[in-house]
Amino acid sequence: MIKMSSSSSKGTLKNPQLTYSTEEAAVIDWLWVAKEAAGGIIGAVAGEVFLTIAKSALGQNINYKALLKDAVDDICARVGKMLKDEFIREYVADADTARNNLLTYMDSKKLDKLTLTEDAASYIVGRLKSVSETQEGLGGFMVAANIHLTSLKLMIEHNADFTKTLERNCLEYADWGEEQANKMVERVKTSVSPCTGGCRTIRDMGEVCSYSFTFDYGKDRRRFSTGSRNEMKRECDEARAIYYNDRVNPAEKLRDEIIHICNLWRSFNTV
Repeated sequence: MIKMSSSSSKGTLKNPQLTYSTEEAAVIDWLWVAKEAAGGIIGAVAGEVFLTIAKSALGQNINYKALLKDAVDDICARVGKMLKDEFIREYVADADTARNNLLTYMDSKKLDKLTLTEDAASYIVGRLKSVSETQEGLGGFMVAANIHLTSLKLMIEHNADFTKTLERNCLEYADWGEEQANKMVERVKTSVSPCTGGCRTIRDMGEVCSYSFTFDYGKDRRRFSTGSRNEMKRECDEARAIYYNDRVNPAEKLRDEIIHICNLWRSFNTV
């Protein structure tokens, strides 16, 4: 079952087996924070103005640990693969610590806090990429990448050479994020199989037809076996279309939002 954060839910699309959030609800919360952070990173502002934007984007007054976990759970539920609980706990703790160190630097301007954040966030991003064979780490990556890129932008105030470092990482993260977002949608499309089946003649029963499709990556099945060949095939196709759209449409919306963030990162070298 795919569950979205209750704080963002505006309604649900329901079928007999699963509950899905609306498309609108699927693209807020952690994605909103990621977009805000990306917008601040690529903006021309610096100094105290950027610090204000960055503090807001880093969710200074929200439950950031819950947001970090939501980012992971959102993608994992869609692709039908879960990261190990131990890994998620470590990621949430490490990313939240990096974020807190970054916020501390913004108030204290102590360079050691910023350097610590930049090193830690880079390591976190790398780990998330390494466990994303089927895109499980994509959501966490989008959040952690912004923490790293924000730290790099702040490093520019101490060493202008970090401008090139930030530009290179923006492009690298954008390419990887977009590639994984597209792969996520293709994987979600496979979560509902085509309708298959046919008819056979049984003694004293005549022609018996049965069509079915699987969903949730083969974990469940809907079967239609009462009626004529055309009726069964039509009912199967219609039911499958509902299941398919309930999964694919929100995933495509999410992909588009992720690519929007990636394009923001790419635009850093043009501002």
